[in-house]
Amino acid sequence: LSLVSKNMGNGGSSDDNNNETPETKESPQNSKLKSKAHSKVASSFGDPFADFESKFQRWANQDSIPGLDAHKTYQVYVWKNGIFGHYSIVIGCKSRADVGFVTMELKVDMKQQKVYPDSKFIAREEGNKNIDEKKWTQYIRDRETNVIERILRPADQKEWNWEVETTMRNLVKLASELIKNHGKYSAIANSCHDFTNNFVQKCAEFQECRCIGVVHGGAVASTLGGSLTGALGGAVAG
Repeated sequence: LSLVSKNMGNGGSSDDNNNETPETKESPQNSKLKSKAHSKVASSFGDPFADFESKFQRWANQDSIPGLDAHKTYQVYVWKNGIFGHYSIVIGCKSRADVGFVTMELKVDMKQQKVYPDSKFIAREEGNKNIDEKKWTQYIRDRETNVIERILRPADQKEWNWEVETTMRNLVKLASELIKNHGKYSAIANSCHDFTNNFVQKCAEFQECRCIGVVHGGAVASTLGGSLTGALGGAVAG
């Protein structure tokens, strides 16, 4: 996977439908998201990665989210359910107020001891409420008190504004690749929290910024280096 450039390329189109087969427009049922208290649940039958991607295609066909290859500005949030709860990534399109939000989550199949991706759709109204109630957050720390971050960040590197310019397909690919390379799950050392940190870090790097408050250099991020940032580029930019 590689994030190519921030400009459309390879014949990509910014049109939301992007020649996708139209289906009856309807909002997904039961849009209210009920996150689990933890990420240890059993996976569905079949290929969970294919199921993960098919959800986004279905939502795009219903026009509940932008077309998967439409180049948009997406806002990124982190959702922590409870004090010791499950961490998820939440994605929303900044330029379209008529579409909802989607989660990108790392789950665990306890029987097979494998991690896999999952996602849920959240209606716009409910998502905006979660943002207003600060259930979805964007880590922002005071630059004056965060001395370590100020020292480590290059002088010419901007602080990330939690927006990424790409396609939904690229974001889906990034989540899938991070989870495929996640390694052995550990609630203490390599959990859903590490997945969200790595996802956020790669989005910030793609925008040539640094994300204040996010732990950098995790096992997956440091091992894969720029390869996943490239994944955002290819998928994101078309």
